[in-house]
Amino acid sequence: MNGTLAASGALAPTLTTKASFKLTDSIYDNLPLTGKGTVQVVGTRLLPSKASLSVAGNGIDLNGSFGAPGDRLRFKVDAPALERLGFSIAGTVKAGGDLSGSIAHPNIAANYQADGVVFGAHRLGRGKAAPISATARAARSSSR
Repeated sequence: MNGTLAASGALAPTLTTKASFKLTDSIYDNLPLTGKGTVQVVGTRLLPSKASLSVAGNGIDLNGSFGAPGDRLRFKVDAPALERLGFSIAGTVKAGGDLSGSIAHPNIAANYQADGVVFGAHRLGRGKAAPISATARAARSSSR
């Protein structure tokens, strides 16, 4: 792995950190590994942050904040070649959505597609099932 990492912050009285990273000209299992981003955390809140990572042709992007009213963390996963990661994983996954709310009361709105997903002896779907596509919305409500 080749890259840079710069971080600052404190563990107490409240976890506070800002970390910036950049991975260049890196290799994972003889395949390209790249990424860059800045992540900021205060307590249980993710302040405005942006990060992207591509491992063996599979990518994830994060952009936004999470943990306070009005925060929204957008995510995107484009993993067309999970088998390249090793770990007995195979198939393709595409997903994207928004995470809002807080750690105690998270809300998620997401779309995803999965095809031929295998993790060890476990399969998503059975046999030669058609690809899976779905839209999900989840929220934890409090009863007061």
